[in-house]
Amino acid sequence: MTLRFEQSRRTPVYSRDSADEIGHVVRFVITPGVHRVGAVHVAGRRRRAQLVDWSSIVGFGPDAVVVDSADSLRAAESDHEQRVAAGHLDLPGRRVLTDAGYEVGELADVDFDESSGVLELIRTTRTTVGGDGLLVIGPYAVVVRHDAVRPGDRPTEV
Repeated sequence: MTLRFEQSRRTPVYSRDSADEIGHVVRFVITPGVHRVGAVHVAGRRRRAQLVDWSSIVGFGPDAVVVDSADSLRAAESDHEQRVAAGHLDLPGRRVLTDAGYEVGELADVDFDESSGVLELIRTTRTTVGGDGLLVIGPYAVVVRHDAVRPGDRPTEV
């Protein structure tokens, strides 16, 4: 099943071993080179914001996310993860450019496979881009492969 990042925000996160709610989904840490979600940023009532690796997610659905245990939560480790957790790399509204120098709108949402975390589609305000076309998420823009822009869509030169 395909879900979207925006519809998944604020989804409660539960621990399988205790059945306790440990927080809710805030953001997604994307691994561009493999075109998938690497971790989910989780914020809780009593805990500060932390990450859970995709490999620790037992189930991801529209109503709940289940992780192995509350011990699956960890602090952001890399500079990239820290910037995501701090909100410095939020995707909605970020400019989307192709590697050929064309602008394809602002990022509106991302479709992903709930079982694997694989990016399926990047939705911009003007077009769609195959999820495997993601190259870089930077502080200024998201860069995608020009050939991943869906046929029939017309990017504009920057």
